[in-house]
Amino acid sequence: MGNLKITALWAFSIVFSMGLCSCSDDDDAGSGDNITATKVYVNGIPKQVGDNTITTDDSGRVIMVTRNNSTKRAVYSYDAVSYNGTNFNGSISVTDVEYGDNSLLYYQLNNKGFIKYVYEMGTEGDIEEWWFEYNTSGQLNYMKRTEDSDEETYITYTNGDITAVKMRNERGGGSDWTISYPSSPVANKGCLMLFDDVYGIDMDEMVYGYFAGLLGYASENLPERNVETGSDSGTTKSISEFVWTLNNNGFPTYLSITREYDGYSDFDEISFKW
Repeated sequence: MGNLKITALWAFSIVFSMGLCSCSDDDDAGSGDNITATKVYVNGIPKQVGDNTITTDDSGRVIMVTRNNSTKRAVYSYDAVSYNGTNFNGSISVTDVEYGDNSLLYYQLNNKGFIKYVYEMGTEGDIEEWWFEYNTSGQLNYMKRTEDSDEETYITYTNGDITAVKMRNERGGGSDWTISYPSSPVANKGCLMLFDDVYGIDMDEMVYGYFAGLLGYASENLPERNVETGSDSGTTKSISEFVWTLNNNGFPTYLSITREYDGYSDFDEISFKW
């Protein structure tokens, strides 16, 4: 095993009987029967990412993700539905047992089978919407969400790797992230995309979309460093350094993250099982 220093849901039930029914007319991506996470995880689907345990069916579709000994669960449905006159390709139900929070996310797919729109309903009836766009290689390069005054995130790739992220909201707030890689690239054989932890992309519940292979293809290499700066001042807000441990097949088994911010530092770690 080699070490590489790289500077860097039992488903809950929400019943929406009015306007919700099975839908035989899918969106332009086709049937949910054709959706498999193996399309994105081309070298095999991870069994565990940090506290998240991923369960698949015999066809390679992710059907459940459990977190922290099942205190949080995401359950996937690939059945097309119609809600309030809008057709969706499927849904993800998310239950947070500890905090008593429930969310139901209806999603539409583009013609590559990746999510382009999500209508999310929370426990208190609150609504959030999401929009996603991808580059010609099928990698996520734009996200808009109605939370925090229509927050928009722009993702820049260089030679298949995320090198910059820009987040803005209607209030004029935001941040910029610059992601760098080692001089000798380390291939992302596990096809991992740790949006929040590594790239600064505020995914919240939509991270479950990526676990199921529904949010585009991964960055090609593993990053070593991420520097966050303020959008208005350019002043450094945080620096994250990443150290990856790979197994003999080149798959990550462990990631340590050291962050420096405002004169302080903290440490986080993520383990992976294949």
